[in-house]
Amino acid sequence: MCDEINNSTKNMMKRFLFFLLALISLSCSEKLDETPDISVVEFRQK
Repeated sequence: MCDEINNSTKNMMKRFLFFLLALISLSCSEKLDETPDISVVEFRQK
């Protein structure tokens, strides 16, 4: 009985850590892109 609870707890911890690492990697990947955005300064039309 205790082994089943222990294995269940380990599996939950593994899933939680995997989810946490995936979330951190996704949030960090957005910050790595430091290229400036393109903006229109002036538009002229005849």
